[in-house]
Amino acid sequence: MKSYNEFCKEQAERLFEIIETHQGLLQWQKSWQVKGNNSLPKGVGGFYQGINLWKLLTEQTTCGLGSSIWLTYNQIKQKGGQVLKGAKGKQVCFFKLREIETENANGDNDARMVPLFRLYTVFNLDQANMAGQEVEATTPAPKPLQQLITFLKVTVSEFGNQPQFQPVEDVIVMPRRECFVTPSDFDVTLLHELVHWTGHQSRLNRETIRDYGKSDAIRAEEELIAEIGSVFLASYFGVAGDLINHASYVSSWKKLLDEKAIGRAMSQASRAFAWLVNQLEDQAVVAAA
Repeated sequence: MKSYNEFCKEQAERLFEIIETHQGLLQWQKSWQVKGNNSLPKGVGGFYQGINLWKLLTEQTTCGLGSSIWLTYNQIKQKGGQVLKGAKGKQVCFFKLREIETENANGDNDARMVPLFRLYTVFNLDQANMAGQEVEATTPAPKPLQQLITFLKVTVSEFGNQPQFQPVEDVIVMPRRECFVTPSDFDVTLLHELVHWTGHQSRLNRETIRDYGKSDAIRAEEELIAEIGSVFLASYFGVAGDLINHASYVSSWKKLLDEKAIGRAMSQASRAFAWLVNQLEDQAVVAAA
């Protein structure tokens, strides 16, 4: 059976294959209109989470699959469908740390965390005779980016030529819009910085933001989190643009990060994406009440 590290290694290899082919993740995202479904992967409970969001997104776009819905074989059967002959499913993982108690030499109970990891197989709806049908519990349509910025009261200052998130001041600094080649380039750069913003101690309290300046490896991991997160958000909001000043980070990812760190970055990017989208959708529910 495949281990969690082996699963992460496969995704790391896919990441670098995409970067080498397209010179960046957002350049890859811009090509999606001709390579399969460009919506984020969903199951019956909403968006997939963690490294699975990345894994299934790459499967959709590289395999030319026409749906963003992924279900297990039994879920398809429960809905009255059937997986098409010859269709091969894709493996996704379930991973969590579980606390267990063991008795030590003194007869006392010691608590320790043990990993719980298993793989299971899902099929794209395009691989079943249900292709084109709606599946319950899909997510609402994306809301405008500015609505999210306004609702979360994100402080964005426009000056200079270097986009950055400043944790001490809790502010995103962006060059003025006219400095960008297109409005979409401004938007995806803002999305990148917004992922950094989620890591602030008052929000997700991400270690790679807290310790950003301590080492090149920590900085590289946080930048990878922001780039992957901005791909998820760009897909959600329907934005296709290029980042400013991202090229210098690409080579550092391969040099400084092992597959476990890359898997961790994919999971943290998914967490940041989910946190942002949930804030917006919770606000929409309150507004409609």
